[in-house]
Amino acid sequence: MKIVVFVIFVIVAGGLTLFFFSPWDTSKKQEYKGVPAVSVQPQEVYTENGDQITEDEALSTYNEMISRGGKEAEDAEQKGIDGIQAPNPFGDELINRAHIDDKKAQKYILYMASDKKKITKQRVRWLLYAVSMDKMGLKHKNVYNKILNRWKNNDFSQFESDKQKILNLQK
Repeated sequence: MKIVVFVIFVIVAGGLTLFFFSPWDTSKKQEYKGVPAVSVQPQEVYTENGDQITEDEALSTYNEMISRGGKEAEDAEQKGIDGIQAPNPFGDELINRAHIDDKKAQKYILYMASDKKKITKQRVRWLLYAVSMDKMGLKHKNVYNKILNRWKNNDFSQFESDKQKILNLQK
């Protein structure tokens, strides 16, 4: 009986401690070692194998990776919580949505524009969210928004024009 009471006490005390003294206040944007964190808005986010992951699960995974140390901790620091919750669908594992600048936005749009089969809902939503978040001060945010919103709505009527607009921005 004493053991059961003790175990319950430890669980409750641990939970209260984490609740009141947790350094992870998700209501505020945070910074971790100079890398801006992302205040993630609720949305459909999936892991590489298609399972949905919550912000809490991403935070837990992030903390586990950090605690292991070594290369895994370095990768976690580079990806940030957002990179774990919403993995980059373009294959650049260490680039999260907060790190999308004009050069990367253009690269990703041109990648999709090279073949319509490369335009997926996941890629369009991921990049559209990165553009709308605009952590890097995008110069051509409106252009990217218009193109991505059209593609999101399966409107490819200006597909060639969209591709040309991005190519012209690179000149």
